[in-house]
Amino acid sequence: MATIILRHIYKKIGKINILKDVSLEAGDKNVLALTGPHSCGKTMILRLIAGLETPSKGEELFDDKRVNSLSCAKRDAAFIFDDFALYPKMTAYENIAFGLRNKKLSKREIVVIISQIAKDFDIEHCLGKLPQYLNATQKLAVAIARALVKEKKVILFDEPAFLINPQEKIKMRNVLSRYQKERGFTLIYAASDPLEALAWSNNVCLLKDGQVVCNVSSKDAYASPINKFAFDFLQGQAANCFKVGVVKTEEGFYLSDGTFEIALGGDSNAQLTNFIDKQVDLCINSGDIYNKDVSFESPSSNCLKAIVEQIFPQGDKQYIYANTGKNFFTASMSKDSNVAAGKIVEFELNLKRAFLFNPQDGQRIL
Repeated sequence: MATIILRHIYKKIGKINILKDVSLEAGDKNVLALTGPHSCGKTMILRLIAGLETPSKGEELFDDKRVNSLSCAKRDAAFIFDDFALYPKMTAYENIAFGLRNKKLSKREIVVIISQIAKDFDIEHCLGKLPQYLNATQKLAVAIARALVKEKKVILFDEPAFLINPQEKIKMRNVLSRYQKERGFTLIYAASDPLEALAWSNNVCLLKDGQVVCNVSSKDAYASPINKFAFDFLQGQAANCFKVGVVKTEEGFYLSDGTFEIALGGDSNAQLTNFIDKQVDLCINSGDIYNKDVSFESPSSNCLKAIVEQIFPQGDKQYIYANTGKNFFTASMSKDSNVAAGKIVEFELNLKRAFLFNPQDGQRIL
């Protein structure tokens, strides 16, 4: 269908640099998620690919063909806007049919196509209504359906489903995913929520201040972050960072904040030699910190003691906010865990799922 490549793209509006040397690729028939904080450049990238904006510098390629000067109408792409952009004086049916009529299909062909897609998105009962009488879920479904019936090679989706509830979001995502797999179009979507970005994309492009931080597979983005910004953003509220010093003894390397020591197993000599007696950031997901009675196999105990400050129940889990005396952290545990506020608890860290970052530049050490 279509491979989208951006090479060294810059976009400047007035004196403001929106994008700075952005290079990325959305593979043919793949799903690419653009994510990052608000105003990092996600929407501008979509608008550039759609032809709604032109780059100040750099190359845009569709299947190795330069399209910088190609108008929006001549690009084989459909755009689903974050505000839905439905025609207010047209019914849901007419909104979806608009693109089909441009293809000069018969009325019967249009009815068949819209009937099927309306059934898939559960909006059959809404087709006769104007947008002002539709809720957010229904408006989004109409906007997606309108894009899909155009049968473009590329679909661009800005902040998908941020206004709808989680159950409806999953249902809609499943339908859109099925269409993407069946038709093989390239899907690029922007999402400020990292969980949304990772949910069903093949690759994730993480942006910060108009620049690409990383462009990797969705699996690697979460399981193997290349720097601390990537870890913090993609882990979200589950991210923990311990400020620790690197200690070298005859037995090997240790991490310590003055209240605990954690032995580092494995071959870490080469990476840590330059950080002896210096501070580093030990980062770990809250789900990889356990109270000691829920242990896992590990070459060392990797334990620390901390005072439980607060407990926040959340569904079948509870989040423990604790303090070692030097570092605060959260641990995600079962609601049945025997932990109480004000108590000193021994915690165990799963170092197989922890990362060390250089606090000076944020780059990953281990």
